[in-house]
Amino acid sequence: MKRFLGTLLVIGSVGGGIFAQNMDFDEWKKQRDAEFKKFKDERDRQFAEFLRKRWEDFHTFRGEEPFSNPKPNRMPKYDEKTKKSTPQQLPVKDITKPLPPVPHPPKPIGEPSEPQPELPEFKEPYRRTKSTEPFSKPTAPQEITEAPTNLMQASTTFFDINIPITYDKRYPISLKLPVNESNIAAYWETISNTDFQPLLQKFQEHRQKMRLGDYGYYRLVRTTAEKIHRNINDINMFCWFMMIKSGYRCKIGFNENTVYLLLPFDGTVYAINYFKLDNATFYCMSPQLKENSRLYIYSGDYPGATQHLTLQIPQTMRFNDNYAVRTLKFTYQDKEYQFNVRYENSTIKYFYEYPQGEFSIYLDAPVDANTETDLLNAIRPHIVGKNEYDAVSFILAFVQFAFDYATDDEQFKREKPLFVEETIRYPFSDCEDRSILYAFLVRKLVGLDVVAVHYPGHLACATAFNFDVSGDYFILDGKKYVVTDPTYIGAPIGMQMPQFQGVEVKLIKTKKL
Repeated sequence: MKRFLGTLLVIGSVGGGIFAQNMDFDEWKKQRDAEFKKFKDERDRQFAEFLRKRWEDFHTFRGEEPFSNPKPNRMPKYDEKTKKSTPQQLPVKDITKPLPPVPHPPKPIGEPSEPQPELPEFKEPYRRTKSTEPFSKPTAPQEITEAPTNLMQASTTFFDINIPITYDKRYPISLKLPVNESNIAAYWETISNTDFQPLLQKFQEHRQKMRLGDYGYYRLVRTTAEKIHRNINDINMFCWFMMIKSGYRCKIGFNENTVYLLLPFDGTVYAINYFKLDNATFYCMSPQLKENSRLYIYSGDYPGATQHLTLQIPQTMRFNDNYAVRTLKFTYQDKEYQFNVRYENSTIKYFYEYPQGEFSIYLDAPVDANTETDLLNAIRPHIVGKNEYDAVSFILAFVQFAFDYATDDEQFKREKPLFVEETIRYPFSDCEDRSILYAFLVRKLVGLDVVAVHYPGHLACATAFNFDVSGDYFILDGKKYVVTDPTYIGAPIGMQMPQFQGVEVKLIKTKKL
């Protein structure tokens, strides 16, 4: 199949140029915009023609799982009798580097290349909607009212935030049945001739105000699609079009009159089945597909739609400042401690539906400012003036004893690593959740390098001290990392769980905070 690449009409004046001295600016701009529209229309027409060609038959690959072995149902406790007399260097199988910086969001396709004015600085939060318990259904959106133009004005609810939207009054646009190449091409022709730019601009504005990453942006587009449409095919078609026009290299596939939305991610997305095509991995986001299912998918891409999504969190989100407080209690060296820590409910709701990514995403994610402030201010007074060993011992005890243990399957009925804010919110946590929290606290409060240690069915940490510390350890880049396991209850620095003696591990580097 020929790919839709390098076949478009090129108009030299698109995106700029020098207008003649005898032509005023308004006349030049009018001519330039007309040329750009002609260029854009031709690009969409050619893509629609490309979609009418025969699509290829692909089959899914099974979504990967993060752990090769099941986790323990009960939290292991340290027994002094297991203490070895001679610490040892532990074997390393693989090393994962920190994730690269989050790329800038793609520029929407179809806009002139001249500089756009910057959006105003975000000062006030969006108007709050009533919200009580996490995961409650969002409040009903406002009724749609017709604007005095060809646009409709409405609002929807995005994680308790009231979102105003503006869209073409011809929406919703429905995909005709049967689902085939011809009807998909006709859908593209129809929607590409609507006034979609105002809605695309709203998406970009809300993305900046709420500081959303790639997946958050997709969820915003999907929330809007579900506001406008009712049929799953139409929802997926709308998301496909808007994500492409936003610069993302997404695709659709179809089979038996159902359209499936396929998003390209850099990095592994666990537990979601995927397709390998065009040198990329496309995950089937909606509806979910069984392993070895088959879809008809087009090869090639819309020109300019080149960016893949990432699950990395570029910065803390701005939601509604709807905070709750959790009290954490633990005992260390016969003294009781009690810390009050805030968490933001809309952030918790957002993370609840977040796809499961690589552990580096959680280890290096920024933490809500108030959650971070409460944690650091609670712990810092108790480690000021202590040496690194004693400071880390206090943090290790906090993470070991202040949280109750349960596996993700027991708490969520699925595997779900927790971001730091979620570990504060939920009643239970397991090995990776505690390792993520521990690594964050040690890097922030003590300034030491920490790696995550990925065993079969378990995640722990190892810490690089600035003086020699006894205990089981790894050597990485010439530095000694001593085992510090936040889930091995009561275990001191340097103690590895006995069942992992001699097991090769994967070390996951973390970035400096």
